[in-house]
Amino acid sequence: MSGSGSGRTDRLAILLIAISSAVLAVWVVAAVLMSNHGFDLTDEGYYVLSYRWWHSTPRAVSGVQYIYGPLFQLFGYDVRALRIIRLVSIVGTHAVFAWAFITWLRTTEQGASLSRAWCWAWGIAIVASGGISYGRLPLSPGYNDLSLLASLLLVAAVLRMLVGVRRREALPVGPALALPPLVVVLLLSKWAAGIVVLGFVALLAAGALRAAGPRWSLTGRSRFLVAAAGSAALSVIGADVAMGGFASAIPPMLRVNRLVAARTNSPTQLLAMYASTGLELLLLVVLLGCAPALLLGAAWRLSRLGARRAARLAALWAPASIVLVAVLYLPGDGLRADVARYMSCLLCLALLIVAIAAYELRRHRLLHAVPGDGFVVLLLVGLPLVQALGTGNPVFALAIDAYAAWTAVFVLLATRIGDLLPRLVVHLSILSGVVVAGLTSGWGLVERPYRTEPLGSATTLVGGRGPLARLLVSPTEAGRLVAVRRALAGIATAGRPMMAFDELPGLIASLDGRSVGETWYSATDRTRSVANITDACAHGNPWGSRQPIIFYNRRPAADELTALRTCRIDLSHDYHPVPVGGFEPALTIYIPDPRQP
Repeated sequence: MSGSGSGRTDRLAILLIAISSAVLAVWVVAAVLMSNHGFDLTDEGYYVLSYRWWHSTPRAVSGVQYIYGPLFQLFGYDVRALRIIRLVSIVGTHAVFAWAFITWLRTTEQGASLSRAWCWAWGIAIVASGGISYGRLPLSPGYNDLSLLASLLLVAAVLRMLVGVRRREALPVGPALALPPLVVVLLLSKWAAGIVVLGFVALLAAGALRAAGPRWSLTGRSRFLVAAAGSAALSVIGADVAMGGFASAIPPMLRVNRLVAARTNSPTQLLAMYASTGLELLLLVVLLGCAPALLLGAAWRLSRLGARRAARLAALWAPASIVLVAVLYLPGDGLRADVARYMSCLLCLALLIVAIAAYELRRHRLLHAVPGDGFVVLLLVGLPLVQALGTGNPVFALAIDAYAAWTAVFVLLATRIGDLLPRLVVHLSILSGVVVAGLTSGWGLVERPYRTEPLGSATTLVGGRGPLARLLVSPTEAGRLVAVRRALAGIATAGRPMMAFDELPGLIASLDGRSVGETWYSATDRTRSVANITDACAHGNPWGSRQPIIFYNRRPAADELTALRTCRIDLSHDYHPVPVGGFEPALTIYIPDPRQP
């Protein structure tokens, strides 16, 4: 179907272009609308506050601030601009990835006959499916966004290298220039997961290039290596300058990561969580996926005896199940709805792997048509999983953000399958996945944005000073922030040192203050908070002439009070508490006494 240039198949391609373009437009418009609405005081507050003081807050679990921080500063510390930057980067990265994949696909035997209409159809479908990354992450970009985008661009560079080898018998210089900065960005975003991603991509890329044969000349290889070496040198120098010197930026980051690895996200705890949540999803897929897949296989057998209607009904299960699960679970709330969104798309992948890939592998038409294609398939299937590692989220919850890579696998299946029935299943599944991505990113973005109000409820201007001043939030949230500003009336807060316990960095961002020590004070890891306070004072007074303002939504713990005293902060003598209503749990602001500077 997709490989023919006939008028009928091209009309189907145009239909797919129209649907995918509509889905793409839906979530792009939703993201633009939400760029000025809603704000999450926890995770998003952490990102915005760290970007606001990117050059002076080296204690961080990630180096993402050195990427987005300068951009945030360039656009006047405008949160709306930061969210538009995220949108442009997501669309642009997926467009580059789609272009690289389609270009590579056309170098294969089955993809060579793709018409221009089908190239555009598959390309736009891949880009449209990328909107699912808006389903669970904060509105402003963070380290998970950066890790995802860098990973997809790495794969795009590898595909471009394979195209160069097949077409020009030489390694192109473009990927050589792009790979080093992508490596730096990946390591800065999530260094632990970055190492795994780099090893995974390098291993499979080497296999694909080796299978394609050493067809490049010594001159071409030398040109590639020289370009890569030059780009690597510039990337390292640029990172050193942006971070204010590796010697001053990396040690604090390593100390924070050691604290996180010791308690919050220890390797053993992460592996146990990955295993338990993965097992739950596997059981769900077995129940909802394998049983219908067996029915599908039986129906195919029956179809040879004439029962084509049964075969068609069974074949429609894969795409229908995706839409069905999405419709049933998207109206839910909390983690249950999130898991169902991601599971619905993962179910699509599992069904196709069980019902179609095995069928085609038996005929040796899926992977072995061109040497090295198997490595590319493994790369596309595995990339979403490996880039999701390194955080306290289930693997599938972040893996689905790279759903575009799996859409590319479905496109590859569509070009390799000759029989009408399985080909129909693949086409409908691609379309269903794109539609689910649109529901999750478009409808979900305006109705259930990450830890903030829906679009229709965010009607009140935050006001005040700082990056959040021109955002619209709910009247309740705006009232809370106004109450905080009233409690601090007469106190200059711009640039003022502050500490926000627990996990309320957005309060500091709303006042244009800066955090003492690490920007994030964890609610679940008090040891990390104590270490942050102690380390902040290890080399003298970290806040200059003004004592920090301290926010607590609970009673201060004894070990925290002891750590504060090592910083010459005595809450019982040098501060007076001011309760602020409207918060749950209740918020107390500890303000330095007037005699304090």
